[in-house]
Order: sequence, then structure tokens, then C-alpha cells
Amino acid sequence: MKRPCCMVWLAGLLLLALLAPESGQCDSAATMDISGHVKSLNVRVEPSAQLETGTYSSTQLWINAQGDVRPGLAYDVAAENTLIYAEHSLEAVHDHLRASINRRLQLDATQRDTANSQARFDMDRLSLKGGSESTEWTLGRQPLGFGRMTMVSPLDVVAPFSAVAIDTEVRPGVDAVRLTHYFGLGGQIGAAMVTGNVNANNSYLAMASHNIDEVDLLAIGGTLRERAMLGLGVGTDVGGLGLKAEAVAYKGRDSEAHGQDLYPEFLIGAAEAWYRFENGLTVQTEYLYNGAGAHSPDRYADAARSAAVQEGLTSLLGQHYLLFGPSYELHPLVNLKGLAIWNMRDDSLFLRPMVEISVTDNLNMQVFWAIACGDAPSDSTLPWLPPSANSEFGSVNDYGGINLTYYF
Repeated sequence: MKRPCCMVWLAGLLLLALLAPESGQCDSAATMDISGHVKSLNVRVEPSAQLETGTYSSTQLWINAQGDVRPGLAYDVAAENTLIYAEHSLEAVHDHLRASINRRLQLDATQRDTANSQARFDMDRLSLKGGSESTEWTLGRQPLGFGRMTMVSPLDVVAPFSAVAIDTEVRPGVDAVRLTHYFGLGGQIGAAMVTGNVNANNSYLAMASHNIDEVDLLAIGGTLRERAMLGLGVGTDVGGLGLKAEAVAYKGRDSEAHGQDLYPEFLIGAAEAWYRFENGLTVQTEYLYNGAGAHSPDRYADAARSAAVQEGLTSLLGQHYLLFGPSYELHPLVNLKGLAIWNMRDDSLFLRPMVEISVTDNLNMQVFWAIACGDAPSDSTLPWLPPSANSEFGSVNDYGGINLTYYF
């Protein structure tokens, strides 16, 4: 079904009004820097219990405009147009196409929506920023990320990337108001209100970070979509070995209700180590405890339907994981990368080797293949029930493809 685009036009008119210089103001006071990218992701999926074999492709044009309206007042606007195509049907990937729950305003329009294709326009950012040397405020649709860990960051609570995400360069915008005060050498305290698609998905958070004797300390607390939460993080460097740890405790939301959190209280925490060898090999490893997930494979289906997974708070269904991410510069223009995620409870494994090539100064290519290993699902004794999972990654497709990005 096509969605009305009147809000998109209204947002554009409002933006023009905000950017118009005041009467008598010099025309050169307003500035604008234009940048963006075109991305083409083409994926071949092998058959499994979840998806048919076939090809899925996505082409995205993303344009960003930033500048100053007047001294002390800046704007950030980004629009994207995305075309998605599936060889068979988009039904299996509809969960990945849903609008963010962290957006109150409808600033998107669907130009085409068929069984195997979709074309959509979206205002990804639309914000104003102002303040002084020590205080900064941002109002509107903006990227909002927390945490310092490079693989899975438990403190990145609002809209984290999936643990297996390929493209993490641009963080999608959320509708929010944020206020930050800076002090000392890198210290800051702040607060943010993120408006959800409904009031129950609003978030009210306070954040703080400081560096003491080369140790980074982070804290976040408040209410995340009606969950009371408190998180802490620490990071330092010992002889070239980077060490980080983060943990967040949550009060579960309606744990007795179907489709809500699995537990009345849960913890998501991780410890990460990072080291770069003299030969150019970089190694990252992380232990992750995902308290929002299921204790055993027979509850993976419940975890997949839980609020924590549906909201994107976590993308994994189990609880105990070991992640490994090596990278090696084979040539100044060629990097070899890898990702391994081991579910320590059911002994299943996700592997994704990747070659990243800088074709030109503006063109980057990623070639990858993902391999999922684990016990396959068991057929149900009743024909109308789906197969029962015996492992997390044993139910996932192998897939591979090419991701091309042109920057301008």
C-alpha cells in the first residue's frame, strides 16, 4: 500500500523556512556542504529452513547537506531513495524493511510496493544544532549512538547495528532531542529524549563520560522504551592492547505477556580486546553475554518474537557468545577481513570472510561469503507446525555477495 507523502513535502517547506536568512542578513552567512553515496548490495542466498534460494538486491542513493544557518546554528539534512528487489518474494525480509520504532514523524513515502520489489523515499536526517563552546543541543531526526566497543556494544542501546551487519558507516536517524555539556579533556554529561512511533516506545536517557588517568569511564541510565536501565563502561590501553568492557542492566517490560521481554530482569554485557601486530594484522575478540536471549534452543522462537529482538535491542537469540574479528592489510588498496560468532551454548558458528578493495578514491567494493554451521532444525511431529530449532546458526542460510559504494 502506498503511504502519503504530504509529511515529506511539509518537512521540506519547514526546512526552507528555517534556512532562509533573516532580513538584512548577508547572503553568504548560510553555508552548505553536500556529500553522499550510492550503494549497490547484491546477495545470493542459499536454501535453508528460513529463505528460498535466490538473489536479493538493494540500491540506495543517500544525500547529506550540512551547514550553518547563522553563527551558532547549524543544520543537518539527509534524504535517501532505496530500491529493493527479490528474485522470489520480499516476504522473508519484511522484518528488515520496517520503519524504525524510534521515529515519531512519518517522513517517508513508498513509490512502489509489490511482492518482489519496493521503492521508498525517506528523510534520514532533519535536525538543527546550536549551543556554545561547552554546551551543545540538537533537535530533530539525528544519528544517536552510545558505547565504545567495535563489535557488539551493549551501551549502544537506542538503535544498535546488528551483530552481522555489513554496512555500518551511516547510522540511521532517530527523532530526538539531545543536550550535551563538555568539560575537561574529553569529559561530557548529557541527556536525550528519543520519541518512539508510539508513547510506549519513548526513551529518556542521561549519559556521562570522563577520562581519568587514561581510563575511559562511561555511564548511561534512565528509561528505554518503558524499561528502567543502567549501564556502565570502561576502556583503556595496556602496552598496545586495547581493553573495553560494558554492561547494561534492564528491568524487563511485561515479561509475562506474549511478544514482550522474556525475563523480568536481564543483563547484556561484554568484554573486548583489540591488538594490532607489526605485520599489519589486527585482531579483535569479544565475549558477549546476551541476557535478553534464550537459555536453550527450544526457546529461540520465543526470543525471536520478543520485544528486545523485534526492537533491535539485540540481534542474537542465545546468551553466551565469543566473537572474533581479524583484519589484514594485504595491500594499501586491499584489506582482508573476517567475522566469526560462536554460540557457546549450542555450539553453532557463523563465519564471514570478506575482501575489501578500494577500486578508486571514490569507489569501494566488498566481496563476502557467510557460512552458518550448526545442528539443523528437527521436523515437527505435527505437519502444521514449523521445524524446531536445535541451534541458532544451523537454521540460517549461507549467503554471499558484492557491496559497491561510490562516494561523492
